[in-house]
Amino acid sequence: MLDKLKAFIRKLYKYILKTFKDRKNKAPSYIARTFCIGFMCGISPLFGQSLICFILWCIIDRFFKLRFNLIIACLLTFISNPLTTPIMFYIFYLTGQFMLGQSAIPFSAFTNEIKILITEEFSLAHIMSTISTLLKGVGKPIILGNLPWTIFVGFLGYYIGYRLSIKLRKKRNMKKKHRIRRMINFFKHQK
Repeated sequence: MLDKLKAFIRKLYKYILKTFKDRKNKAPSYIARTFCIGFMCGISPLFGQSLICFILWCIIDRFFKLRFNLIIACLLTFISNPLTTPIMFYIFYLTGQFMLGQSAIPFSAFTNEIKILITEEFSLAHIMSTISTLLKGVGKPIILGNLPWTIFVGFLGYYIGYRLSIKLRKKRNMKKKHRIRRMINFFKHQK
């Protein structure tokens, strides 16, 4: 099982590197858009961030004719995971409370309020009551506080993707120049 996981991670890593090195993806904006969309969907307070990423991919490709790599963008949504989500949601909550001009509850009280909503049974009535409770309680500040963070992380993702693309392009060009230089030296010594 562990070997299969290692093989999968190796294939995924090779796919990502291949995507960055691919000639058709040579525009830095392609990689930058991928990072931007992936990070923006990744910090969404809604569940199903990869689905949100897919919907954005369909809309952006269809109406704006701008492309980005859906698989890598979906992988980048994992910046929010079970370890980072509570902290991110609390930061969104604090930002939302600040924007509303209200005082915030401490982190321990915040986690207790979220645990109460999650630990009950799973049914349609529970989902509806949870959504209602969230919108009355901590949900509104979380959604409101997420908006400036989404914009900031989107710009940050675009910048990181653009810089990474430029760096990889320079590295590829240096390797190409070095290879050409070695070939020229080889043929000079053959004469």
